[in-house]
Amino acid sequence: MKIDNQQSNETQPYPSYPGVTPPPAPKKRSWWKRYGCLAIVVVVALIVAIVGIAAVVGLSMSDGQPASQPQATTAPDTGATAMAGNTPVTSQPTQAVQPTTAPAQSAAQIESAYKASTTDTTVSGVDKNGSSWTGKDVHFTAVISGLVKDDSGNTAGANVSDPANEFGHDIQVGFPAGTDINKLNQGDTIEVWGIDGGTQSGANAFGATVQEVVVGASYLTDTTTGYQDNG
Repeated sequence: MKIDNQQSNETQPYPSYPGVTPPPAPKKRSWWKRYGCLAIVVVVALIVAIVGIAAVVGLSMSDGQPASQPQATTAPDTGATAMAGNTPVTSQPTQAVQPTTAPAQSAAQIESAYKASTTDTTVSGVDKNGSSWTGKDVHFTAVISGLVKDDSGNTAGANVSDPANEFGHDIQVGFPAGTDINKLNQGDTIEVWGIDGGTQSGANAFGATVQEVVVGASYLTDTTTGYQDNG
């Protein structure tokens, strides 16, 4: 039976001969070998494009504007426990500073301080300075020449003179409120601490208008009877 060589060649591309090994069929290239290099080039191109776009966007956002710095936040001081590394740190709440109040002075302390602030003088000295000593705190010793009454007829003060010269210049001393006038008598020696009120006009026992320096006593001591008026 005759075999068509053409048909035989189609089924067997390489004829076989006894003792002769036909050459191996050519291998097809794998997908990686065909397209691997192309894929690497594409990936590298994408990376370069992304980096370039990011750089352009960053420059456009920061162009002409200072970079914003993160602001440090301070937690309110509430005494809460915070962590410094791995060690707990407890902050103490701030205590408000309480103003210190000076203790109130006693009446004796106030009296002592006031007496120490007065100017030592005499009845004649107060009389000579007249109104120039108005408002000045003075201290002097005097003798009661006579008691004087206010507009209501109540004894409110006394005319006094220097102990060494009872018939010299007189001034008038106004008694502190609450003075026990029964403890004060004409001829008694008194020690006075008070405010010079300057020269004032008034009528004497004969109805004549006279001017006298008036001192408003803040503290008074009758050295004759031992009576003290502490204001």
